[in-house]
Amino acid sequence: MPITGSGGCGLSSGAGLGYASDTADAADKKGQDMGKWMVTAVVTAAVVVGCGRVSESRLNPFNWFGGDSETVAATPDTTAEVRDDVLIAQVLNLKVEPTPGGAIISTLGLANTQGFWEAVLVPIDTQDGTGLAFEFRVKQPVTAAPVGANAAREVLAGTFLSTQTLGDARTITIVAGQNRRTVSR
Repeated sequence: MPITGSGGCGLSSGAGLGYASDTADAADKKGQDMGKWMVTAVVTAAVVVGCGRVSESRLNPFNWFGGDSETVAATPDTTAEVRDDVLIAQVLNLKVEPTPGGAIISTLGLANTQGFWEAVLVPIDTQDGTGLAFEFRVKQPVTAAPVGANAAREVLAGTFLSTQTLGDARTITIVAGQNRRTVSR
């Protein structure tokens, strides 16, 4: 038998005693919370799928330069200025990483022997004018050095290019003695 409010105990009819009306209200509230959760999950899933498509688009600056490709170098130009450094034997790897205000070019070269040092990327003129080209140059060892393993002959070089320097360049090429590597956007 339910307690009524006439005895001064402060309870109204059915308040907090687990009657059917209380459980129906709680179930209704749970249903509303579940509906909000489902809507949030669906919207989040749609946004994540949309981000996947942006990551593959040309709007994403991380896609501005693709993977590098290798070509065999032609006979070197003997009319170039006289320098105390030489072209590295091979370019093994070329990466262009976008940064605020430009891009960082990093490249890995393989020298003929150990001991090559002071690697630099020297800008050169391109024949077609649609890209940027650099020679990968290193200073020779002072004394005769052993050939050694490939890992002992690897040399790193890099440079920063501003957005203005990149301009409308469609390709970046690194030239070595035996090959060249190119990335394009």
